[in-house]
Amino acid sequence: MSRLRADKIVNRTAAGAPELTFGADIPVSGSLTGAGGVNITGVCTAGKFVGDGSGLSGVTASGTGIVVYDESALVGTAGTFVFGTNVNVTPVSAGVATITSVNTDTNTTYGMLSVLDGTNVKLRLSGSDASDDDTLITAGSGIAFAGVTASGFTIESSLSGLANVVEDVSPQLGGNLDLNGKTLTGTGGISITGGVSATIFTGAFNGPSNGLSGTPDITVGDIVGAGASFSGNVSIGGTLTYEDVTNIDVVGVSTFNHEAYFLGDFGPDPSEGFKGCWWDPTWSAWQFGSESKIYFSPSGTVGSGVTIAGPGASLEVYGNTDFGFLAAKQGMFIRAGAYGDTGKTITIEGKQNQESIKITGDAGVDISYSGNKKIETTNTGVIVTGILTATTIKGNLDADEITVGSSVGIGTSGGSWTTSAGTPQDLDVFTVSTDNRKTSEYTIYLQNGSNQQAQKVLVMQDGSNAFYEEYAIMAAPNKIVSFSATIINGECKLRATPESGITGVATYNIVRQSIE
Repeated sequence: MSRLRADKIVNRTAAGAPELTFGADIPVSGSLTGAGGVNITGVCTAGKFVGDGSGLSGVTASGTGIVVYDESALVGTAGTFVFGTNVNVTPVSAGVATITSVNTDTNTTYGMLSVLDGTNVKLRLSGSDASDDDTLITAGSGIAFAGVTASGFTIESSLSGLANVVEDVSPQLGGNLDLNGKTLTGTGGISITGGVSATIFTGAFNGPSNGLSGTPDITVGDIVGAGASFSGNVSIGGTLTYEDVTNIDVVGVSTFNHEAYFLGDFGPDPSEGFKGCWWDPTWSAWQFGSESKIYFSPSGTVGSGVTIAGPGASLEVYGNTDFGFLAAKQGMFIRAGAYGDTGKTITIEGKQNQESIKITGDAGVDISYSGNKKIETTNTGVIVTGILTATTIKGNLDADEITVGSSVGIGTSGGSWTTSAGTPQDLDVFTVSTDNRKTSEYTIYLQNGSNQQAQKVLVMQDGSNAFYEEYAIMAAPNKIVSFSATIINGECKLRATPESGITGVATYNIVRQSIE
């Protein structure tokens, strides 16, 4: 029999369920249905059980029931769960039981830290027992997390901001307000009880300043006021104009870092004939315009509307491109060094680096020509280098030698020596190569005890030989010496040889006239 069709199948005894000795194969398109139940004492295998299983009981076999995990680690499958201490379980109602934990661990401490999770951040409650509890914070549109560390992170927003804050009549900032390159505008005002810091203030500054100050500086365009008082420094980068006032009174020191002009008739351009003065920092010098003058102790008095008359002052200094002028009304006193100082030097130059007059305290005065000293004062008199020209010479002339013109010289000399009969003594010596006297006439006076002698000697030389002639000889009572001339080693010598019987000291005086 290949097929059996029946509406009902019962046990043959009609007292129980039919027995399927070899089982039953139900095709995919078929099913077992009914209002009763299915009781299986053996194994019931199915690819799928459908339903909530709320009526199941006694399910304890391995591989059946609820699969249990601890975190991501598999614990197993169980149909019955037994909860230990510190856990409260409510009775099952409608298939639901509520489980709550009772914390009895008073020794565990917890700390809060932030952990980066992709583009999001986890706020982690980390216990000392190595337990963690994370709360995920998700970045929404226009929001990003930056600088995430265990201690915190920054929330960055690319949102355009609020359209207005009119709903909050007194909003407060939790931190600094970044204008992001924009401008606060409006018709109202800004009232700040603290400080206001800005790189630039624009627009009119109206109302009282009430102690306007700044560190390090406050820069403004124009200051207009009835008066101003400064307790510190005032720096002016442009021009300070004070033409509407009469005087500027400065108590203390005025310091000018650049040109400081004092205007005269023109200026301040010196090329326009500026009659004023200015401080030139390039040369660290006062510059005076053409015809500008300095008056010391001028006549007149200082006051409003009074002109001080400069000419006639005690000292007047001025100059132009042609000359410099220094004039004193009552006389002039020039001194180098303070009172009681040792000698200092005053030098006057006719041109740069060419000394004309040099005055040295405790020393003397030098007068030069074209840088070459010609006159020198000493403690005994004056030394002249070169030719001294005078229309008249009066008084005693104390000199060993005088040259008249270019070839005539007059000299005097004198002295003494211990005589020895027949031993010559040189009374005048000159070097032929440097003092080439062609001829000399000597007038000689000698004294030896009671003996006196006066005579003349004429000497001529040619560079190699000397020629001489004695004449106008007078002696009383005895002649003291005889004279001769000779050239030895380039020196022309006038010699006196004592006569026989002459001893002792002899003195002499000589006047010589020479022709070169």
